[in-house]
Amino acid sequence: MKGRIQFDRGYMTEAVAALVGAAARLHQVDPRAARDALVLALESAVFAGWASSAPLLEEVVRIARDLPATGDPPDSVPNLLLQGYTARLTGGYAAGVAALRRAVVTSLGDDDNPDVDADVALRNLELTAIPALDLLDQAAVERLAARWIDRARDSGALARLPGGLAFRSALVDAPGGRLDSARAAESEARELADTTRNPAVVPPTGAHTLPALALSGREAETRATAAAVAQETPSRGAAGEAAFAAYWLGVLEISLGHYGSAVGCLDAAYVDDTPLVGTHALPELVEAGARAGRRDLAERALRRFQDRATATGTSLALGLLARSEALLAEPAAAEQKYEEAILLLARTSAAPQTARTHLLYGEWLRRQRRKREARDQLHAALNRFEAMRLACFAERARAEIRATGEHVRKREVGIPEQLTPQEAQIAALVSRGEANREIAAQLFVSPSTVEYHLRKVFRKYGVRSRTQLAHHIMNEGR
Repeated sequence: MKGRIQFDRGYMTEAVAALVGAAARLHQVDPRAARDALVLALESAVFAGWASSAPLLEEVVRIARDLPATGDPPDSVPNLLLQGYTARLTGGYAAGVAALRRAVVTSLGDDDNPDVDADVALRNLELTAIPALDLLDQAAVERLAARWIDRARDSGALARLPGGLAFRSALVDAPGGRLDSARAAESEARELADTTRNPAVVPPTGAHTLPALALSGREAETRATAAAVAQETPSRGAAGEAAFAAYWLGVLEISLGHYGSAVGCLDAAYVDDTPLVGTHALPELVEAGARAGRRDLAERALRRFQDRATATGTSLALGLLARSEALLAEPAAAEQKYEEAILLLARTSAAPQTARTHLLYGEWLRRQRRKREARDQLHAALNRFEAMRLACFAERARAEIRATGEHVRKREVGIPEQLTPQEAQIAALVSRGEANREIAAQLFVSPSTVEYHLRKVFRKYGVRSRTQLAHHIMNEGR
């Protein structure tokens, strides 16, 4: 109980220590409780920092190895998570992939099974979201986040709903280029956390707002938030959260072309290797290292990423791998790798990564003096960045187009007026086919309030129907 309380308060190192201690005492008298303590200790260690928690993670492995049968089926979600994580800790990333993937699939299957207790199903969704993220299985991450939120709403679990909303904001909507949806989810998460007086169920530093801030190019706010995270997290033993913040600051630096600074930021995620961002940081570090003249570091990150992308085999992983290999390849091989990366990433919902690949390909073509082909790729990147309102990446694409000898102006027409967080929430729910009465119930407002905000959304986006709004939001995320 102490470990759970410390986790919910955000004191991650203390949570890991308490939970591992509990498991050590319980493993002979109550194996299932010991198993649950170990799984929560592993979840806490993701935020405490993988490297920072190394001695305690070794103890997790030792206890798990001697744990008697829990009475649950071997393929239950907690058993698979414990098996997968201990395999990763002892044998490396690839060794844990099979069990962790089965845990994700089982969790989604249990959620569809009416015979599974609703609270158990919700907890399994929460537990498997980060493993799915680390496997670069974006489709599973999106399904898990959506069901986590739906389950929490349906059961009135208002203390657990903010965590799902913050997760979707930071790790689904923002990386998918849906910045308005990300801000709406973040706003609701913060409001619910304050209303239920559970402020720590979302990161108190605002770390979860960094993906949307960094991708939208809000430089001053990104730097201020990242600095606040770096200053505050040591007191809570949350090195994993600090690595997450440093990672997104690194993405901002890449968008600005500050590759040396990006290397410094991304190194924290590389060294700690928390499942929260350790794998996602690798292709970013390849790009930053290659552009900063740190080929040694870029190659080291690429080797680690090759092992992981091959092991998980998702379109996102293989697309980012092809792009990373292109950055370090000889000209004869680079072109094929860029083409391969674009094809693979186009199958995913990671629209910003697809646009960034067009940008990198265009930059490479320009350096090869193939200006006409470079412009095609750079315009493809620019159009996507402007549609998603990724300001710094868009400016980087414009600068490259100008370097080909073509004049390009910043697009002003067609960029919609900024939605408020509640307007963005309502727009996102309408685009998913929800009726005003259903939206009102979810947001604890009246149907007339929903209608009022929806009229403002229509005006700002220049649409006249719910169908047009859905098409607009779908196209915005591409």
